[in-house]
Amino acid sequence: MKRILFLLILGLSGTLAAIEGQVLATLARNLEDQWQELLPEREPIVSTISMVTRGQPFQIRIVFRLPALAEDRKADVTASLRITAPDGKLFRSEEEQVLLRGPLPADGHALLLAPHPLVLCFERGDPNGEYGIEVLLKDHVSGRTASLRTGVQLVDRLPSGPPVFWQTMRKLYYAEPHPERILPAFQEMLPFLEEKKRERNWNPTSLTASFYFLLRNNPQLLDEFYRLSDTLPHNQKLEAAGIINSLGADAVRRARQLSGSEMHSLLNLRAVNLFRMEKITRPIHLDLLWSEFFADGTAAPLKKIVGALDLLRFNMTPEQFRKLKQPTPQDREKLIRTLIGRAALWSLSANAREHDLVFWYLEGFFFRRRTGSDFSRIAVGVLLKQILSEREEGNAAGIGEEPEKKPEV
Repeated sequence: MKRILFLLILGLSGTLAAIEGQVLATLARNLEDQWQELLPEREPIVSTISMVTRGQPFQIRIVFRLPALAEDRKADVTASLRITAPDGKLFRSEEEQVLLRGPLPADGHALLLAPHPLVLCFERGDPNGEYGIEVLLKDHVSGRTASLRTGVQLVDRLPSGPPVFWQTMRKLYYAEPHPERILPAFQEMLPFLEEKKRERNWNPTSLTASFYFLLRNNPQLLDEFYRLSDTLPHNQKLEAAGIINSLGADAVRRARQLSGSEMHSLLNLRAVNLFRMEKITRPIHLDLLWSEFFADGTAAPLKKIVGALDLLRFNMTPEQFRKLKQPTPQDREKLIRTLIGRAALWSLSANAREHDLVFWYLEGFFFRRRTGSDFSRIAVGVLLKQILSEREEGNAAGIGEEPEKKPEV
């Protein structure tokens, strides 16, 4: 798995004022969000792949720059695609698709992400080997073209690679997706989960949520996961069954076909999805949203966590609650909302310091006023300013890099 940080298209000289681009095979699920939410000076994080297995969905994406503009300041760029099988025969083709027809986007990004990704999934019967991917980029204003090439190798099984601690894999999957590590990480996590379950009031959903989102995005692993789940001790079967039930009725039916009677009894066609939440009403909902973010790197769960900052308004602090002689249920609800808001702020602060993409999303939300309210925007601005101040202190000591832009609060 190769990770690319784009500022300009890698491998291109950029010396000619002619359209140029790159075609990518990727598992990234957050490219649109990065182009829409990140500020233009930030470099989107894009992971590329060179190997896939049958049943594993992946995308073919095109990035390009330097389209010519007509007198009306509009561009006209199209692309056609050909995929050849290992024997050289045509496997799939796409006629000219419009990448950009009209003015350049107003977001200021020099590198443009083509819309309409092609999602591919090799099936049984497709031969192993190298599949060539060729794109012909056409700039209809200038008359220039660019030929873009990449390839993916279809294999029976991805190489396991070096071992990675399951917590590390879980928190970095959005940036460096490795499907082959998901099931080993699940098995590695189970003893830790058993140990944590002995603690009072500890909810295992905060850990199993990660594997729900990862398996949801990697259907090629499901049969193997069902078989693995059937071999687990009873307590661990319960956690696996919660994931399978949450994946839906089709997953339950298939898992029943591959499982023995004990596992069969734990699977429910009408089970509620343990990991889906529409509104943050409990602290564990924050864990579910972070699990989704670390699996996908998308902006939606982060926006929900930012929205929880509004719970800090018009509610009750612990200090106020302790002063009440006879607190009412409504008082307790106000206290819980405050605690959730504080937990949301703490988690945003911690993860923005550890993960560049979290910081960059928050930065984009702040400057583009996409935090949901003025209150949450001020809270995000204060958080960003604190982090930038810490980084400046580190720079003064010769640590880190100088930040490019400060939010004004």
